[in-house]
Amino acid sequence: MKIQKIAREQGYQSNALLAQLMGELRKSNSGKYIATLAAISLNPEVKKNRNAASTLLVQGYTQQARQHGYEINEFRLSDAPQSIQQYSTRLSKILKARTIKGVIFYDVRNESDLADCRSIWENQACIVIGPRIQSPALNFVTVDHFYTAKLACEKMIYAGYSKVGIVLDAWVDNIMEHRLVAAYNTIRMEKPQWPPVLTLNEMRDNARLNDRRRFADWISCYKPDACLCLNNFIPEWLNDLGYRYPEDIGVAMLDLNEDSRHIGTGINQRMECLGKKAADLVIGQINRGETSIPSFQAGTLITGEWVRGPTIRQQ
Repeated sequence: MKIQKIAREQGYQSNALLAQLMGELRKSNSGKYIATLAAISLNPEVKKNRNAASTLLVQGYTQQARQHGYEINEFRLSDAPQSIQQYSTRLSKILKARTIKGVIFYDVRNESDLADCRSIWENQACIVIGPRIQSPALNFVTVDHFYTAKLACEKMIYAGYSKVGIVLDAWVDNIMEHRLVAAYNTIRMEKPQWPPVLTLNEMRDNARLNDRRRFADWISCYKPDACLCLNNFIPEWLNDLGYRYPEDIGVAMLDLNEDSRHIGTGINQRMECLGKKAADLVIGQINRGETSIPSFQAGTLITGEWVRGPTIRQQ
């Protein structure tokens, strides 16, 4: 930091060509160990067995970090008996003792998670995988949710569906800053026959009896010929109501992960790519000596890809 301060005082400006050369040299020495990064899962509900999305994230940032000469130390909030704030204070000391240079946060649920981790991010180069968090305004990598819903709607229209509906949890809609709904409603302005968005209000760990009734009423009232959804149980609810897909209704998942591959149609959000990009970005911050909250928040969007499967009509 002292050298950087002197360089700024002397009016030093980096040479882009030299920076490119050094980047190529670093690539050629990718097998050489440089430093260690920490990857911290902040969801206390995630146990030792990760879900499919988290597994792909880990594979992505681990592989990419190692190509740059960095190893990964994994930490999970679920391993700690204390609160997030107590755990982060203890963890910051561990990171310092291990001379860890940067941190990747993932499984972030809300702003309070990161606010309680101040002792970590105020001294580290950090990147967040997941939704934009405004306080602290750390840089982040996330799925382009607007594009996800827009692409899914366009693909369903192309497949011949004329009355496409969308169902998702209210808490997910809030986390995503209503981007899925915004894309859907943008297209719905030109498709007035499309149903209004159905948001489910019950928590993930209960029977969802009221949500099931509301879903049945929504289907009965608006009679969509296709349904976009995030939850794996929506196709099961349709089966319980006597619908077959794709014979009676088309179904596409907006997050077609390993847990929903049996459904086979929807958007692959490419979680491994999110992990790779997060590793690239935090290593870049380390190389530039950037720590704590950046002067301006920057977000990187990863676009998903459409995977066609057996739950929509074949043309």
